[in-house]
Amino acid sequence: MRKEQVTAQLYTLRDFCKTAEDLLDSCQKLQKIGYTAVQVSGIGPIPPERVREIMDQCGMKIVVTHIGWGDVLNDPMKLIRMHQIYGTSDLGIGAMPGEYWGSYENQIAFAKQFVKQAPVFKEHGMNLSYHNHSFEFTRFPEGVPIYEMADIFMEGGVKFILDLYWVQAGGASPADWLRKVKGHINVAHYKDMTVRDNHSAMAEIGEGNMNYKEIVRVSDEIGLQWAAIEQDTCYRDPMESMAISYQNMMKLIG
Repeated sequence: MRKEQVTAQLYTLRDFCKTAEDLLDSCQKLQKIGYTAVQVSGIGPIPPERVREIMDQCGMKIVVTHIGWGDVLNDPMKLIRMHQIYGTSDLGIGAMPGEYWGSYENQIAFAKQFVKQAPVFKEHGMNLSYHNHSFEFTRFPEGVPIYEMADIFMEGGVKFILDLYWVQAGGASPADWLRKVKGHINVAHYKDMTVRDNHSAMAEIGEGNMNYKEIVRVSDEIGLQWAAIEQDTCYRDPMESMAISYQNMMKLIG
């Protein structure tokens, strides 16, 4: 893995990206840390043209975004135009809507509905992706939805934004899942897992217990394009967390 592939997931800094001025300040700080690419997610209502101007000013490439299921379903052309401005071909929903979570049948039904939206994006050279959490690994009497959903997604032309923390939290192997979706993934979310007060908690890369040496090796093995550093919950200043993760990633990749 090259350092240029290490990407900043702006969701980590969502409280500091609400205005164009804040976004510029945050990206300038990320640039000083060493980041050269970002995932746009959780930022304020900033026009896409202005977002692109800020990224160009900071030397940042937008490589992927998180978008809402409602827009995917109801206004895909709006998303296509926005991503053409951003200059990226990868976009994904941040989560399955909550009303689908509670049963095997609902989750599979959502997956089948989701893949129906992929062709319109593909026609414009874009990849629609799905970002997982841990709930997809719930064992229902019928089975574990994520395994069947993965087949539905891959057969239907949907890619994965594989969140490795949530794979681990779901009781599965991040390395195994990277291999499982080989050829159907451009981006993975890198975050580490530790224990706080007898509960699992998010941590900076290298500050937790996940086997990131193996994860980086397997990421290279499958040709992963982007390792997006994310920490939904930080226990110090989020920018400091982003710096620690970046520095530890540089040690990992040599």
